[in-house]
Amino acid sequence: MDCSRRTGLSNWLKDDLATLIEGLPIALAVTKLDKQRDVIYVNQQFTDSFGYTLEDISTVYQWAELAYPDPDYRSKAFARWDAAIAAAQQGAGKIESLELSVTGKTGTAREVVLRAMVFDVYALVTFTDVSILRETQAALRSAEQQLQQTAYELTENIPVGTYTMVQPPDGGMAYFAFMSTRFLELTGLKREEAAADPMKGFACVHPDDFDEWVALNAAAFEKQAPFYGETRVVVDGKVNWISAESVPRKLPDGSTVWEGVLADITTRKAAEQQLVENKQRAERLERAKSAFLANMSHEIRTPMNAVLGLTDLLMRDSLEERQRDMVSRIQDAGELLLSIIDDVLDLSRIEAGKLVIRQRLFDLNEVLERLRNLYQHVADSKGLAFELFPASGPVGQVLMGDPLRLEQVLGNLVGNAIKFTRQGRVQVSVDTVAQSKEQVRFRFNVSDTGIGLSESDQSGLFEPFTQADWADNESYPGTGLGLSISARLVRLMGGDIGVKSTLGKGSVFWVELPFGVAEGQSGVLRAADPRSMVDQQLLKGCRLLVVDDGELNRYLVQEFIEALGGECDAVNDGEQALAMLNDHPTLYSGVLMDVQMPILDGLETTRRLRKDPRFKALPIVAFTAGAMEEQREAALAAGMNDVLLKPLSLEQMAACFGRWCKQAMPEVPGIDIQHAAHTMDGNVALFERLLGIFREEFSTVLVDLKADLAKGDVASAQRRLHNIRGSATQIGALQLASVAGQVENAIEKEDFIDKQLMDIFEKSIKLIVPAIKAG
Repeated sequence: MDCSRRTGLSNWLKDDLATLIEGLPIALAVTKLDKQRDVIYVNQQFTDSFGYTLEDISTVYQWAELAYPDPDYRSKAFARWDAAIAAAQQGAGKIESLELSVTGKTGTAREVVLRAMVFDVYALVTFTDVSILRETQAALRSAEQQLQQTAYELTENIPVGTYTMVQPPDGGMAYFAFMSTRFLELTGLKREEAAADPMKGFACVHPDDFDEWVALNAAAFEKQAPFYGETRVVVDGKVNWISAESVPRKLPDGSTVWEGVLADITTRKAAEQQLVENKQRAERLERAKSAFLANMSHEIRTPMNAVLGLTDLLMRDSLEERQRDMVSRIQDAGELLLSIIDDVLDLSRIEAGKLVIRQRLFDLNEVLERLRNLYQHVADSKGLAFELFPASGPVGQVLMGDPLRLEQVLGNLVGNAIKFTRQGRVQVSVDTVAQSKEQVRFRFNVSDTGIGLSESDQSGLFEPFTQADWADNESYPGTGLGLSISARLVRLMGGDIGVKSTLGKGSVFWVELPFGVAEGQSGVLRAADPRSMVDQQLLKGCRLLVVDDGELNRYLVQEFIEALGGECDAVNDGEQALAMLNDHPTLYSGVLMDVQMPILDGLETTRRLRKDPRFKALPIVAFTAGAMEEQREAALAAGMNDVLLKPLSLEQMAACFGRWCKQAMPEVPGIDIQHAAHTMDGNVALFERLLGIFREEFSTVLVDLKADLAKGDVASAQRRLHNIRGSATQIGALQLASVAGQVENAIEKEDFIDKQLMDIFEKSIKLIVPAIKAG
């Protein structure tokens, strides 16, 4: 290319480059690097930014005096500029970044970043205003500091330690980004040490917990899952418990931030340990209490067995009136002592949740009659009127409930009423509160004209071991447990109990209880109660083996067995019993076995017998003074069939062995013997007694029923059929009971009575009644 064209191109480039530089949106200046440091060019943006024109700053020195008015700062700025220029001349020929504070013509200082390109003796310098950026950064730093300060203040004022740990994305060593003062206190760490080496955070862990604690943390890190754990730490020689909880949070760069909380749980752990120790202590005390009650019961019941058993036998003999009175007083005193023991045991069973309410059919009027028999002579001896109003209407129905516990509750209330009444009367009444087809609710009222109770005494009357402060200053015997036990029994039966009383005028104790209603049962049940009679031939043909180390016990049981028509042999211990049974494996109908005996006790003896196929079905009844439920369960678990508790009465023995030593039930046409045996628990005497009652009551039923129907007396006919249905069911005449029910329903609906149905009814009556007569 010729010189003229090159010159033209050069001029064109100069003109265009000047235009381009002048229009750049960034401040720019060109200086010489000689001694004068002339400023040879500034663009318009420079002037706009700082207010200086080329005339204002012909040299760098002039620029410096204006831009850096503080001499000290100016000196430092020059030094930094000269150092940067020297480095640029020796190196890459440019200054990457030099930040200085520049004061403009208006006197406003700005943060400016200087960058330069060095060309021989020239420097092209650009000025970038970063004031807004730096202000923003400063504001962000200030906000961050405030936030950190707030977080610090928050964490310093809470009882737990907090920390932030960062786990780098490349799997490098995690580090603490934040640790509160409480965190450091709980771990015994120093901030600098923990920041430098986070593994020091494990140094405080108790040596016995160390491996498990490290493994738990490592597993959480590996799974990136929330972590919770409890461990012991040793800080300043003191062992504390801490809990640690942390939650991971993934960041965009792949790192994980763990936000954690550390809490001192030493007090909680101590409380938990105390609870464990208290529980163990309570269990030890409960075992000790049970052992004491068992021993107390055993030691008292064993001699009481002889006392009450022998008085029972004496009362059945012909005695003079004075002798009978003395024996009766001995019996009453013994039963009072026994009732005190039973009260303590009942309370223990209730507190342990082991007392069971047993449901069975019973006649309420019979319970009330027994109550009269028990307490009439006591009231008479004090000159008190004892008024017991028998239940009527729906109360007279057969009920489903626990008659023994009902009798216990009412007996306690009546006994107290008589005890605390000097003159006047004690009255028992029963009212129906509510009734449906399936259930009836009764209110029992026991009122007296005794010493009464103050309001303060009434408030805690049903609490254990509570007795009132008696206004008459007399001492009344008792444990203070009776009412408490009664209240708990009532609640177990789904009822309620309360009292209304006026000091000096008497009291009314009331009990409300629900019972099931047994439809279709007749009054025969009342006559059928085995406790109302003792069959003197119950054990006829039965021979029992009595195993007891007590001579008095053996004598008493032998008397009872003979009184029931049976025979017996007696031995002193389990080994003798095994030998006797081995020699005579088919001789005995049953065994009465004491539990606690020397040489070989009753439980082990029974276990050995049950291993022998010859004695798998042999009835074995425990005879024990151990009244605790666990003792009963132990006897049954060993293989015994039943448990008789000392002291023993003739009625109890009759009821027990009537179940296990059963004679064959007599066969009667039209009667299901298996059903009858189940209903009467195999009591042959009871079955024969009921057959006799049935024969007497219904021998003329056909004639009577036809007469009722002929007169149009539907009510009498229905009542007659209803009674025969219930009684037939009782003795096992199931077909007769069914037919009687069908005829009764037909009469009730005023339907035509089918002749075939009446024929079946008549044939059933004629089949059964003559057979009973013949029997």
